[in-house]
Amino acid sequence: MRKSCILAGLAVLSMVAGHAQGQSAGVVQFAAGDVKVIAASGSERIARKGVPVSVGDTLLTASGALAQLKMGDGAIVVVQPESRLTVAEFHYDGKEDGTEKVRYKLDHGGFRAVTGAIGHTQSRTT
Repeated sequence: MRKSCILAGLAVLSMVAGHAQGQSAGVVQFAAGDVKVIAASGSERIARKGVPVSVGDTLLTASGALAQLKMGDGAIVVVQPESRLTVAEFHYDGKEDGTEKVRYKLDHGGFRAVTGAIGHTQSRTT
């Protein structure tokens, strides 16, 4: 009995950890050229309009390619050619309550962003 309770608890913890990694962050609004979405697990899919982007996903753009994302808070992110951008963290529950957060990791290349709700509440200069 105790062993099954421990196993059940471990299963719940792994689901919670997996949810944070795969939490929906946005959607591909536009992609031109060779653009891929690489999941944290390593699986790849072609970036097309409507393809979801989750926390932990990486957008990879080839030479001459670009992608535009619409994030869950209304932000627009444009990933430039020859770039590798990961959605490292995204939390927005549809309301501005201080828990909203976004963080990107740019390995190389460039991106532009027009802030959404998170940028309006979390703006600060460092």
